[in-house]
Amino acid sequence: MGVLMLILLTSFASAAVNFVNTANSVSSVNQGNSVTVSFSIQESGLGNVTNISFNTPITLTSSSSSFHSENTVIGAVTVLNKNETSGVMALTFNVPSSQATGVYSGSLGITGSSSTGAITQNLPITLTVTGSSSNTLSDFCTYQNSGVNDNIGDLSVDIKNVEVDNGFGDGKKWYPFDEISFDVKVSNNGNEDVNSISLEWGLYDNDNGKWVIKPTEEDNFDLSNGDDQTTTVNFKLDDSMDEDLSDLSNGDHYVLYARATGEVDNSNNQKTCLSDSNDINIIIDRNFVITKNLVFPATISCGTNLEVKGDVWNIGSKDQKDLTVKIFNNELGISQTVDFAKITSFSSKKLDVNLPIPENATEKTYSISFEVYDSNGDIYSSTKTDQDSTSTIAAKIQGGCSTSSGTTAQALVSANLQSGGDAGKPLVISATIKNTGSSKATFLLNAAGYSDWADSATLDKTSVTLNPGDSTQFLLTLNVKSAASGDQLFNIEVDSGNDVVLMQPVSVSIKSSQFSFSSAFGSNWYLWFLGLFNLILIVVIIIIAVRVSRKK
Repeated sequence: MGVLMLILLTSFASAAVNFVNTANSVSSVNQGNSVTVSFSIQESGLGNVTNISFNTPITLTSSSSSFHSENTVIGAVTVLNKNETSGVMALTFNVPSSQATGVYSGSLGITGSSSTGAITQNLPITLTVTGSSSNTLSDFCTYQNSGVNDNIGDLSVDIKNVEVDNGFGDGKKWYPFDEISFDVKVSNNGNEDVNSISLEWGLYDNDNGKWVIKPTEEDNFDLSNGDDQTTTVNFKLDDSMDEDLSDLSNGDHYVLYARATGEVDNSNNQKTCLSDSNDINIIIDRNFVITKNLVFPATISCGTNLEVKGDVWNIGSKDQKDLTVKIFNNELGISQTVDFAKITSFSSKKLDVNLPIPENATEKTYSISFEVYDSNGDIYSSTKTDQDSTSTIAAKIQGGCSTSSGTTAQALVSANLQSGGDAGKPLVISATIKNTGSSKATFLLNAAGYSDWADSATLDKTSVTLNPGDSTQFLLTLNVKSAASGDQLFNIEVDSGNDVVLMQPVSVSIKSSQFSFSSAFGSNWYLWFLGLFNLILIVVIIIIAVRVSRKK
């Protein structure tokens, strides 16, 4: 009898509060959309209820996929009197745009206290997630049949710490040319080891139904049960992508995906996969121009010109006219402007400036700024992050400075192209070095900074001794790589004792490799073809003569 009474009391306690007036607890929702479940609660006549709370956030699951509700019930009550019905409360579910389709279920729980004891009650919730459009990628794990739709190995995949390391965006707001990094943490929560885990990622455009960056394998590893591994991914939002920069459009219709696919270490070697995704907003401002790809020598001497080359990019949706790049450093007295009449949307213009370095500059590294201004004299600025269009370079000044300690040797070097300039062929520079110091000095000569476009460099003189005011010539031969092309830089380095006296930058232009008669047969190629023509003519005459003699 006592047991029966306990059961009856428990049933009354659990039924002291009921969910009423429910709406959307069973409904459908498209990927990327939201659904709000509304309800009231009613006390069934047993007595006042206090300490009411809800078990939020709640998780809805379908097979190995899941998503969560918001953390808070809107309009939640904490006290309910006997026979009272609360006002309408609501709980929202935001479905990620990459959420796998299917039927998801869970329950919203309520707990509280009454004179009869603790009370509990649950509201079952069932949401059917459907595809929002044919463009939406519903499940990265099943994309192109290269994954599986089951997570037998109980992996978890988390995209974390999405950052813009260099550029104008932040976190989930990206601008063209931003340098981006993010971490992917893969954990093995199962009871078996998972081997040959392939970690892949990609950037998808839901509006156009195509990959901006196609799925790429970033890492491959094994995970014992209970272990995890975090991989850092770095990439640029630039021309190396699978979609052209000019095809990007403003909006939050981009999705960053990551998935881990492996084999469970059991008798069947079953495949297992799980993916994660983050919604990304790519910003295309109406008016925004920046400098990119600034190239300059690693070291520059006092009294010489620092040559800086780069690009001025219009990454806005509107053509820009009458814009200016301002270049400055107060310590070095640098203040230059470069004007551009027009740069059309998603195109660029070349920037090439020579910045004079004072002879009395202190040997150290200087930060030189490049700012871009519009036709009204206002600096371009990103609309979402309020960052101005400013780039800086770190120029190391060393050698030839009148304030340098420990050396009295001074020199000037001038250089000119003597021959060459074609890819895959030797290039010869004729240079002159002059002792501009007040005493006799021995100078060591060397070439540096050419490894990107030339295989080797040879000087006919590696050491010269000059009296004050004297000069001498020397030749420098560089073996140009066959793949080299365009404007290239290198340094002629002048040392005296243990000091760097001068680091003279030299700019050369390389023509890309292509076939020509002169390259194949030399400068007298026409004589070869004249001889070949005469040979063919003689053969034709002999053939005709033989045929005529046979007819006779």
